[in-house]
Amino acid sequence: MNDGVKLLVTLEDGIKRITFNHPERRNAIDFEMFAQFAEAVRESAGDESRVVVITGAGDSFCAGLDLSALNPRDLAALDVAAQVRDLINPPILAMREMPKPIIARVHGPAVGIGFSYALASDICIASEDSSFSQSFVRIGLMPDGGSTYFLPRLVGARRAFELMATGAQITAHEAQRLGIINRVVPFAELDARAST
Repeated sequence: MNDGVKLLVTLEDGIKRITFNHPERRNAIDFEMFAQFAEAVRESAGDESRVVVITGAGDSFCAGLDLSALNPRDLAALDVAAQVRDLINPPILAMREMPKPIIARVHGPAVGIGFSYALASDICIASEDSSFSQSFVRIGLMPDGGSTYFLPRLVGARRAFELMATGAQITAHEAQRLGIINRVVPFAELDARAST
């Protein structure tokens, strides 16, 4: 359980850890978490951290937007473009402008915006049980969080379009083969590799 704290932020020995802490929803992100994540990234740029590690609690990295946090009426009235512009994209831009390295420590699914966070990081290290999906198409959305910028530059336009248009899930080994992630390690080695 997360005791109501859906984003954990710690700083120890120069390592800033930003942890999505909503494991009962596979670390799916609601709008409160988006705002907290943006603030954590913003603070990281100027604090005494030397490296930032983004990860998830429990068995998942991040399962994307938490649609269960919205009732159908709110979802129908949602101005998606405004949310992307005002809430989702600013921390992605801040990640890319940060003058210190960002490591995505991925285990389990990295889906939707979770995949985008992995793409926006400088280094991505994943456990063998990780998977990646541009699942936006499954809910009728265009990929956001910089995915349309980052993914084609890593895998080429055709493969990126295929991943985005189908929402296909790929394994960590396939993601590494495509150049999406840097390294695949056994889960037992994930913390050590992400911290060195």
